[in-house]
This record gives sequence, C-alpha cells and structure tokens, in this order.
Amino acid sequence: MTTPSGLAEVATYATAIGPHKLMLIPLKADGTLDDPLPLIHDAHAAGLGVHAYTFRAENQFLRRIYARTRIRTTWAICKVS
Repeated sequence: MTTPSGLAEVATYATAIGPHKLMLIPLKADGTLDDPLPLIHDAHAAGLGVHAYTFRAENQFLRRIYARTRIRTTWAICKVS
C-alpha cells in the first residue's frame, strides 16, 4: 500500500495516510536522522495528505541532536514537509 500504485488505490477511499515516522524518515545506524524516504512525495503525488505519528517533544523520545529544545524538533519536521 505504500507504493505509488498502492497509494493511488488508497486515494480512492481516503484523503490521507498516517504512517509511522520511521516510514518517512529512517534512522542511520548511529541514531541520527537519515534522508526522507519517497513515501511523502508519492503520497502527495496521489493527492493524499500525510499525518505521521508519533512525534513527541520530551527529551527521552528525541534523537540526541534534538534533545534540548523544541525549536530544533519543529524545524526538522517542517523541513521535510
């Protein structure tokens, strides 16, 4: 369902998808964020919105590089949107 053809089918009955955040932005082996995967672009191309889950602002849930401030987390999310 996450291929372009699968997303086109989903678009016949839904307006958006809600994938896990790691399906959009995976982690590298060292725990830092990797480059975004094509799912965001492919979903938008099919006319679907993308509502990722679960992004939490508490330091215990953040990658090391974002763990002191909310501003950095918000910036990272906006950058890939």
